[in-house]
Amino acid sequence: DEMAFAVRAFYKDIFDYPSLVRRGSADNNVYRNLDYASSRGFDLTLSRAPVDNFSLSVTYSYQIAKGRSSNTLAALFEPQFQLPRETRLDWDQNHTANVFATYRVGPREEGNFFGLPFVNNYGISFTWSFGSGVPFTPYRGRETVRNAYLKNNETAPYTSTVNLSFFKGFRLTESINLSATFDITNLFNRRNVIAGSIFTLTQRPPQYGDYDPDTKEIYNWADTEKRIDPILFDAPRQIILGLKLNWD
Repeated sequence: DEMAFAVRAFYKDIFDYPSLVRRGSADNNVYRNLDYASSRGFDLTLSRAPVDNFSLSVTYSYQIAKGRSSNTLAALFEPQFQLPRETRLDWDQNHTANVFATYRVGPREEGNFFGLPFVNNYGISFTWSFGSGVPFTPYRGRETVRNAYLKNNETAPYTSTVNLSFFKGFRLTESINLSATFDITNLFNRRNVIAGSIFTLTQRPPQYGDYDPDTKEIYNWADTEKRIDPILFDAPRQIILGLKLNWD
């Protein structure tokens, strides 16, 4: 009675959405209803209602998104998009998954924690988020009609984030509850690469020593201490302590 499972499939066609196309000079750009795209996939959801103080939610999604362009400016800055074929869209993330689990004992319950009686008014939760990498276009050398078909044919690294939260409440009065909170985001301090941060020549985030294979010029991505720019990644591990006052 406390479990639920759902399967949902989706399919969406997008036709004739506007694309900005260059006509002669750069000041003579016009919109034309010429691009199209499609997305399709399915979602799986498993959930458990809060029974015996424990609840759980697990979701998984699979998606394919293809089209002639990912935005309305693509045909202007990348004329090869006017070729009659589909490529992976910039936001084509094939796999995503999320897990949320929590154990909570209310302030008016008589809990039992490792054999200690009357331990109540606390909770712990765990979340995990996973996403497969989004596509990007690797270095292709001189632009030709042939390699224009290689648009978005590589995939960036996947992302994975684990968060952990804990709270312990203290009943001050019958209606006022003070909670001490302890939250850890990105528990394992994983370096998740932000979408769009891949250097196409090396197919990884820019770092000291990268160079142009044509000119042999070394790119000055980093400072003299050879550090990697932190804005290329999601936030590192953070530990947050707090207090919360509830009226109920």
